[in-house]
Amino acid sequence: MLKSIQWRITLPFVVLILVSMGIIGAYLVNFVRDSQVDNLHFYLKEEANTIVEASLPLLVENSDVDAFVKQLGHTTEARVTIVAADGRVLGDSHEDPLAMENHSTRPEIKDALATGLGDSTRYSTTYNEKMMYVAVPVSSQGKILGVVRTALPLTSVEASVVHLAVTVILSMLLVALLMIVAAALIAGKTTQPIRQLTRAANQISSGQLGNKIAIQTGDELGELGCAFNEMSSSLKKTMDAVSLEKAKLSTVLDNMVDGVILTDHEGRVSVVNRAAGKMFKFENIDVSGKSIIEVVHDYEVDDALKLCLRTDQEQSAQFESSVNKRFIRLVVAPVAEDKS
Repeated sequence: MLKSIQWRITLPFVVLILVSMGIIGAYLVNFVRDSQVDNLHFYLKEEANTIVEASLPLLVENSDVDAFVKQLGHTTEARVTIVAADGRVLGDSHEDPLAMENHSTRPEIKDALATGLGDSTRYSTTYNEKMMYVAVPVSSQGKILGVVRTALPLTSVEASVVHLAVTVILSMLLVALLMIVAAALIAGKTTQPIRQLTRAANQISSGQLGNKIAIQTGDELGELGCAFNEMSSSLKKTMDAVSLEKAKLSTVLDNMVDGVILTDHEGRVSVVNRAAGKMFKFENIDVSGKSIIEVVHDYEVDDALKLCLRTDQEQSAQFESSVNKRFIRLVVAPVAEDKS
């Protein structure tokens, strides 16, 4: 089935659609993921900047930063951590700062102290999930007092990406199914005239001449169908003419009183008439393809035929037939080939 023209047209079309959708789907998934990551980063940065302004008086006065951060933990979704300039954790919305290690080596803290903004995405051993961290320094009169760090898990982003990927895959499968059906119908409609031509050609090869097909597409296939119908009609007329001439020749030969035997260039019998069959006693035997000596059993006929074939000249002889014990006048003449 896959070797048919219909499926050779359908499958590449479907593969092209699937590959195109796969490329678009991959781009869409990556674009949405990057957009959500950027949105999350912007949200954490804005939260950090807001907390910087609120925590500045506390850092200047060296007040209870942890209580302030714990209170923030009830009003914001992000995890908030305030770190001193030397890396000591002053407050954390979810953990006890005294139990937390020094954060001076954390990449987002180092970048915030060095450039004014730090961010990092890494796996959190505390929460056992991937987190995004954004850190902003707290400064007063040109001196860095500490760093405010906000963080959120990437669970929602990853969940959205997975949901989108599943949606894209299901859409691809649905579109692929629809494309296969549509392409099969279109290809089937397109190749239907070809199948008609194939059936008609097979019928002609089996001897059913004159068959015509109805192709009204108005395109190249329609022209091919018209040409096929003309060829079929012409072939039938030619074969009818050949059959008529053959019937006439057979009638003439059968009504001749003289025996006529026609051979090919190798001396094998191809056509005989009724009179020859009676003369040499083989009227009820099929002698087509046999040598002349096997048919007439007279060497005089065989010798005359061989001489005629060798010299391409008419030969004649008179002999007494060993078959019917009668004298026979023999004429062997070459038949000129139609060079046209």
